[in-house]
Amino acid sequence: MKIKIYQINMDRDENRVKFSRFEMLKMLQGSSKVNPEIYDLVYASDVDCKNLEEVYATFNMNHPADFRGHSLSVSDVVEVGEGSSVAKGFYFCDSFGFKNVKFDSSRCQISEFYNKKLDGKIADAQNRTESPGKENIDKEFDV
Repeated sequence: MKIKIYQINMDRDENRVKFSRFEMLKMLQGSSKVNPEIYDLVYASDVDCKNLEEVYATFNMNHPADFRGHSLSVSDVVEVGEGSSVAKGFYFCDSFGFKNVKFDSSRCQISEFYNKKLDGKIADAQNRTESPGKENIDKEFDV
C-alpha cells in the first residue's frame, strides 16, 4: 500500500487543532475543512498494510526505521495511493477510525527530516546519473 503521512506543524498551528478530532475543527478554527497549510509531509513509502487500521497500528507500535514523525495520531492525514483495498484519497485520523477528507497536499510543506531524505536520494541519483530534482524524486512514492 503506497501512503504518505502528513502531520501538523505546531509552529503554523495558530488555532491549536493538532491532536483534535474532526468534529472540533469548526469550533477551533471556524471551519470544518482540514487546512493543509499547517501540515508537513513526514513520510512517503510503500508499506505492508492492507487497510488504514493496519497503517495506524504500524505507525504506533512498529514504526519503520526511517519514520521520524510522532506516532500516528488524531489530526494526522494519511494519503492512500492506488493499488490498495482502500480507495485512493486523503484520510483524517479521527478519535475512532478515519474520515475521508478533501486535502490539497500541494499546499503542505515538507518536514525537515523528509527533506533531508529527499536530498539523500537526489545525491544518490546524482552519483548514478543526472539529477532528477526533488519534484521527480517524490514521484517514487507518488500516490
